[in-house]
Amino acid sequence: MCLDYSFHGNHNKTKLTDIRWVRWVTRVWPTSTRPNPTKLNPEPNPRNPTQPNEWPGLTHPRPDPLDGLDRGDVRGDVNPDTTDIYDQTPLSWAAQYGREGVMRILLERNDVNPSIASEHGETPLTYACIYGHERMVRELLERNDVDPNTVNDCGQTPLNGAAQCGHERVVGILLERGGVNPDSGDDDGETPLSWAAKNGHEGVVKALVDREDVNPDKPNRHGQTPLYFAAQNGHEGVVRILLGRGVNPDTPDRYHSSPISRATQNGHDGIAKLLRGCADFASRYAASPQLTDLISPEPSELSGPLPKRPASFDGQ
Repeated sequence: MCLDYSFHGNHNKTKLTDIRWVRWVTRVWPTSTRPNPTKLNPEPNPRNPTQPNEWPGLTHPRPDPLDGLDRGDVRGDVNPDTTDIYDQTPLSWAAQYGREGVMRILLERNDVNPSIASEHGETPLTYACIYGHERMVRELLERNDVDPNTVNDCGQTPLNGAAQCGHERVVGILLERGGVNPDSGDDDGETPLSWAAKNGHEGVVKALVDREDVNPDKPNRHGQTPLYFAAQNGHEGVVRILLGRGVNPDTPDRYHSSPISRATQNGHDGIAKLLRGCADFASRYAASPQLTDLISPEPSELSGPLPKRPASFDGQ
């Protein structure tokens, strides 16, 4: 199963607390004088046994790992690409926390690699996209040594992460840049549109389905389409957007489950009713390539003059 970035709306600070001091010393102190935190054996916090209560031997509170860098306090004898236990570099953490000043200071150095990936393959650009830091995304994309199509261990691109988290402006920035594949599937075959539909991000869905190079009915490796996920999770607005693009309202997956059946099973009766109506409509006019051809045809598509109105409409 691929990574779901959608829970990253707020920074997961609890997970990071126990390595804040480790990250700080790797940024500010030279390697030769850096203490070994593994020998300090911090005491457990009774409120959370997985979190250390304090670091013995320190006479000051653990500082923010990024404080000092944005004041220009970077030593020349420190490796700026030092990684922590999560394989994240200072630039990676700066991109995650939106510290633009830190990022610019680091990128001014010739020895900083802006594309080092973390333990799951996320680059600084990926983190900036996941957390919606628009200016940082723009600045990273301006560099020739940053690949906007880089993938993590699950085959997910920065666009995929931005779409999952509903960052509409970041999605727009990525789509404006040439060379970004807007319909790339991850290892499960799920595209940015699939993830945006699954999480109910209507603005992102609209931005993607309006493009000719995005297939709104593209299934993943289980045969599940963006409409399937939107119906399953009760996102009626997304369902209507996709139906407006003429997607099949009743495509079954490999397990013979369809958007209608999933909406019904999950209690989304309004969506199930809407899909049944569209499916009945489509079955009556199976010769039409898209529902939208019947709903709102373009004048140029009309093959002849409009039929005369029935006599009953004239009051006769």
